[in-house]
Amino acid sequence: MTSETRIDFSYDLWGDPKLAHYEKNKVTFNMNPKYGEGRSTSFASELCLYPTLSEYRLDCKLEQPSVYFYKENSIYLGKVLKGRFSLKGKGNKSFLFNEGDIFCFSGNFLLNEKYHYNDKKMVLTAGLFGYHKDIIDAFKKRHWLTDSIKTFLEDPDLESGILLDNTYELNRIISDLHFAMTRDDSFTAFLRGLELFYSFIETMQKKDHKKIKTYKQGQVDTVIEIRNYLDKNLDTYYSMPELAGMFKISLSRLQSIFTDYYGISPYKYHLHKRLEKADDLILNTDIKITEIAKSVGFTSYDNFFKAYKNKYGYNPSKRRMT
Repeated sequence: MTSETRIDFSYDLWGDPKLAHYEKNKVTFNMNPKYGEGRSTSFASELCLYPTLSEYRLDCKLEQPSVYFYKENSIYLGKVLKGRFSLKGKGNKSFLFNEGDIFCFSGNFLLNEKYHYNDKKMVLTAGLFGYHKDIIDAFKKRHWLTDSIKTFLEDPDLESGILLDNTYELNRIISDLHFAMTRDDSFTAFLRGLELFYSFIETMQKKDHKKIKTYKQGQVDTVIEIRNYLDKNLDTYYSMPELAGMFKISLSRLQSIFTDYYGISPYKYHLHKRLEKADDLILNTDIKITEIAKSVGFTSYDNFFKAYKNKYGYNPSKRRMT
C-alpha cells in the first residue's frame, strides 16, 4: 500500500492485527471468533476508494462501545448479494438492508453504535468504501475534484441511507466488481469501483433514489424478542393481536417491522416453524399424527392437514410413508 492510502476498519470486530492479513495492495480482515465468522477483503487505491467484498455472520448483538466502524466521515456504497442485516444509526433508528438492495450511507453515525445481525446466516456484500477527506484530497491532487463529488459526499440524504433502483447498469458494475474481487484482480476491481462511484453520483443528481426505511431501535429489539419467543414456543398457536399485546407493541408495527426484517409475516413465520417441527416428528418418530398436530398447536386436525399439505405437497400420512 502506498503512504497515501489507509484502511481503518473497526477495532475488535475486524481490526485486531492478529486477525488481519496484509499484502501489497490488499488487506483481509477475519472476524473475531467471539462475534461470529467470516472475513472482509479490501483493495487499496491511491484515490482512497476501497473495493470491498465481505462475507460474514454475526452470532450476537454487538453493544456499544466495544465496536466501532469508522473514526470519521466515511461512505459505503454497494449491494447485499446474500442475506440481510441491519445497522443502528442516528436518532436511535435501525436501518434494514435486504438481499438485493443497492445502498449507500455516509457520515460517522456508526461510531460506537449497536450493530445487529440476527438471521444467523452469512451476509455477502460487494461495494466501495472510503473516507470523505481522503477522497477529496486524492481527487484534488489529480485535479479531478468536481463540485459534484463534494456535493455527493456531503449530501444530507446519505446520512439517512439511500436505496437505488436495481438497474441493469448498476448490477453490471457490481457483478463485475464482485467477480474481480473473487479473482484477486485489483486493477479491474478498482476500475469498476470508480465506475460505481460515478454512477452513484449521477443517480443522486437525478434524484433517482429513496431513503432507507428506518424503525425505532426499541421496536426492532421487541420484534427480535418476539421472533425468539416464537422459536421457543412451537407448541402453541398465537393470534397476532394476542402476540402484540403480550409484548406491548402495536399490531401494525409488529406486522410491518417483522415482515421487513425477516421477509415473512409473523403469522406465516410461526406457522412454518410449527409445520417444520411436525414434519420432523412425522419422519423420525412413531407418534400418532393426530398427537403431533396437537403438539404443534393445532386444535383441529383438518386445519393441520390443510396447512401441512399446502406446505409439503403431501398429506401427513403419505409423507410418513415416503
